[in-house]
Amino acid sequence: MKTQHWQKRHWIVLGIAAALLLAAPWLWFWTLSLLFPFPWGNLQRPPAVVVTDRHGQPLRFFLPADQRWRLPVRLADLPPELPRALVASEDRRFYRHPGVDPVAVMRAAWSNVRSREVVSGASTISMQVARMADPGARTLISKGFTFVVNRITRRRLIGGYRKLAICAIVLTNSATIAG
Repeated sequence: MKTQHWQKRHWIVLGIAAALLLAAPWLWFWTLSLLFPFPWGNLQRPPAVVVTDRHGQPLRFFLPADQRWRLPVRLADLPPELPRALVASEDRRFYRHPGVDPVAVMRAAWSNVRSREVVSGASTISMQVARMADPGARTLISKGFTFVVNRITRRRLIGGYRKLAICAIVLTNSATIAG
């Protein structure tokens, strides 16, 4: 009788431990996302001001303080070919992964190990948006730390934005040219 009671208790304890282990990553992600919220404000960089005539033709451009040619992109204004070209050149599996492409990570790791130097990366379009929002030093340690922190914020980014909206963010913020 005592053995059965112990076995039942053993399974209950194992079940609770398994539930905690399964919930632990989500609890960590949730806690880290509260401690390190996604810096949306960093993606709201001031665009160049375009003065147009009454027919909508540009007459003059005024660059923002950082002297970057940054023109806002609205989804409605994008030809369908432009996001497709961005995806084709930057992240072929963009619509099939949640923000980190495990196939690209494995390919890049294998290429880098074979070459004994960094020859390939696995950055996705979503990762580029996260990096734009939180630029920093590109050392190995900072990449590891920002990968962990930005992994959480990318989850929030992906959850809150449609894929085309992420393309619009990239097109608005990445093609900046010093004036």
